[in-house]
Amino acid sequence: MLLRNLRRLAICFALLAGAPLWAQQTADGISVSRSSLRLALMQLATSVNADVTDLVESGPGEALYLQSGQATLAELADAAADRELGDALTRDGDSFRLTQPLVVLPGAQLDISGGPTLALDRARGAFVVALGRITVEDATLRAEGAQYDGIPGFRPFFAGVGQSSLSITNSTLAGLGYGGSEFTGGVFVGAQGLLGKGSAKPLTGNAFTDLRSVTLSRLDDVVVSDNMFEAFRGTALKIVDGSDAQLTGNVFSATRGAHALHVSGLRGGEVTANTFDAGGGKALRLDDSSERVTLADNAMTGFEGTALTVAEGAGCVRITRNSVEDNIGGGIALDMAGTVILDDNTIARNRGAGLAIRGQAPDSTALVLSNVFAGNRMGVRGTDLATVRLARNDLSDQMPRLLAGDLDQVTPTYLEAARGGTRPDIVVDRVSARVSESLRKDAAARAFASCGEGEAL
Repeated sequence: MLLRNLRRLAICFALLAGAPLWAQQTADGISVSRSSLRLALMQLATSVNADVTDLVESGPGEALYLQSGQATLAELADAAADRELGDALTRDGDSFRLTQPLVVLPGAQLDISGGPTLALDRARGAFVVALGRITVEDATLRAEGAQYDGIPGFRPFFAGVGQSSLSITNSTLAGLGYGGSEFTGGVFVGAQGLLGKGSAKPLTGNAFTDLRSVTLSRLDDVVVSDNMFEAFRGTALKIVDGSDAQLTGNVFSATRGAHALHVSGLRGGEVTANTFDAGGGKALRLDDSSERVTLADNAMTGFEGTALTVAEGAGCVRITRNSVEDNIGGGIALDMAGTVILDDNTIARNRGAGLAIRGQAPDSTALVLSNVFAGNRMGVRGTDLATVRLARNDLSDQMPRLLAGDLDQVTPTYLEAARGGTRPDIVVDRVSARVSESLRKDAAARAFASCGEGEAL
């Protein structure tokens, strides 16, 4: 299988290097051409398993190719005009209009920076693919025009193939993305196999508005910081099968997809100081055996579903110092998760359970330590449990429904331990409960370090 894929990839590179028509090189080494779009789509299907069937069958027939050299957007437009390649990329001062798909081939680099505005013509099927490298900085990129006749719902998009293929900083992107494919969702960067070496470029300081999705797939050392994700039509930000991600200081507002942020299969990372402000679905979902992830200092308010879900075997997760308040669904859900440490969170006024634990793995533990539960429909609900430890939590404003589900029968033990105003330390082992000795002040940090090393709590 690997050998076959390598051969297919080599064939695609060879076709892309030799096939474009009318290619000429300018004095500064820029080679630009126009040729069949299918050549680029073949490589996409091979390298990142992108579903491009609709583009192959009904997309524009030709694309503008930057074959080699380093070019600014202005230099690319001038080169296309010099080569008489029609109106594929036109220029009026610092405003540019792309009317065909644009493909930057391996070895070539395109610089979109310094304040330009690039309009991608929706009616003519424009989009941008980086097989080489594209840098976007201090730019405005937006979709314009009527519906494209060939593909229902089509909107332009940016897609990069390779760890370092696409960098976007301090820019504004609007109106991009369509369909159910991550690749065409608006912004996509993916890497695997030969294209998976190196570290991902940062995604920082941007304003994303009215996109379907931003997806970063199989990337290492991802940094996503200080961005605004607003009015998305699908899940705003997806992190898939990466490692050591840093997601910090982002704002998610009025998102309409299943999740504002969906992190899947992440091996190590931190999600910190983000604001999730109202939306459909959930604020954040962490799943697919993600591990060694810290969720800290985030605010999640006003979502229609449960604000935060850890599911599908995600384990060794620490949830600390978050504010989870006023959500139409529940606060936090652990749904068939592994070991999770929840400490120093404020979970208040959610219409469902403040914390719901369901279907714990047999060898997992939920350490629920020093949290504030107030005004939720119920405090902590548990079903099909392994081990849950409730220690030093403040439920004084959670009356009368403190515990529910399988934990309801633990309520007498909890109340007995709470006499005199103390905050109980209760260990629930499946359906039995006992009062435990007090934990150390640094218990949460020590527990997270232990599970990160594969030790039992």
